[in-house]
Amino acid sequence: IDQAWYLETNPDVATRNISPLVHYLTAGGFEDRSPHLLFDAVWYRARNAHELAASGVTPLEHFIRRGAALGRDPHPLFDMRHYLSQGPDLASGEDGLSHYLRAGFRQGLSPHPLFDPAWYVDQARRHLGDRPPLAHYLTDGWRAGLTPHPLFDAPWYLAQDPALPASGQEPLTHFVTGGWREGRSPGPWFDLPHYVAQRGAGLGADANPLTDYLQGGAWAVTDARPGFSTTGYLAANPDLARAGLTPLEHWARTAQR
Repeated sequence: IDQAWYLETNPDVATRNISPLVHYLTAGGFEDRSPHLLFDAVWYRARNAHELAASGVTPLEHFIRRGAALGRDPHPLFDMRHYLSQGPDLASGEDGLSHYLRAGFRQGLSPHPLFDPAWYVDQARRHLGDRPPLAHYLTDGWRAGLTPHPLFDAPWYLAQDPALPASGQEPLTHFVTGGWREGRSPGPWFDLPHYVAQRGAGLGADANPLTDYLQGGAWAVTDARPGFSTTGYLAANPDLARAGLTPLEHWARTAQR
């Protein structure tokens, strides 16, 4: 529970002579007020509504007691399975979100497949301080035009729909929670409708196409975007597969240096 953030986002609590922690435990948690920037209570409840209704506990309490152990994500941009896959010792004891906030971000661990910490830190290094990169992105970074991943261009994404900047929605969360289902491309380097057509039945109905591409789909298509030959690019850059980089990601990184 980030008490300073809780007060900032709940000005009605700030005007009362009550501890943020006490307010959350006695009222705020049951009103689905988020206790931390990286724990989205409304989003968590929507994804765990049946269990929460049956248990009568707050979203945070459910996450700590049960949800974390089951791999339930606390925020659209914190993927528990992805996070825990980065080290065998991460799957035991402390939940993934707590570990990230305590130590993981300092170790350069990624909270989501579409958030590349090293890429982001290179852009935000002078402004980060000791803040987790994802927290900085969600509060300041995207507004400053910083990008969370070589293949997700936040300013470009917002520019494709004039209504998005006016809505004040953070672009990566918008893309992850619904934008990809609307056929929106994440940036100029990745043509989402083209990739979906190329991937065909191999792409699961609930699979985010960009995440799918980064986690193996890149090697299952002949051209991930019009005019971009996977085979030809690999032939010209034979070290890519060994380095763990997908062709489009390598291309985007090189072009943006």
